[in-house]
Amino acid sequence: MEKKSVSRFAFVLAAAALSTFVSAALDLQVTDVSVSGAQISVTLHNPASVDETARVQVTVSEVGGGVETLQSASTTFAAGTTQAVTLTASHAIVGITEYPEPINP
Repeated sequence: MEKKSVSRFAFVLAAAALSTFVSAALDLQVTDVSVSGAQISVTLHNPASVDETARVQVTVSEVGGGVETLQSASTTFAAGTTQAVTLTASHAIVGITEYPEPINP
């Protein structure tokens, strides 16, 4: 019984640590999205008083009916700044299937 209690406690601690890490990346706010050909530019604002590191993920529809999920490299957003991240699809983008969001690096 004591072993299960320790395992549950460790799981709760791990979950709490993960949720703290996840919420940090979610402080970033998408402020603009623009598409040109096969490129999509996502502008994010970091309202926090500390730097945030995240990746940007977006799913797009392409000419010819394809769907592609694009993900940027890890990017650091300085406190209080706004920065654009540009992603390139395999083909021209005709729509956004899943709105861009910041995710953990």
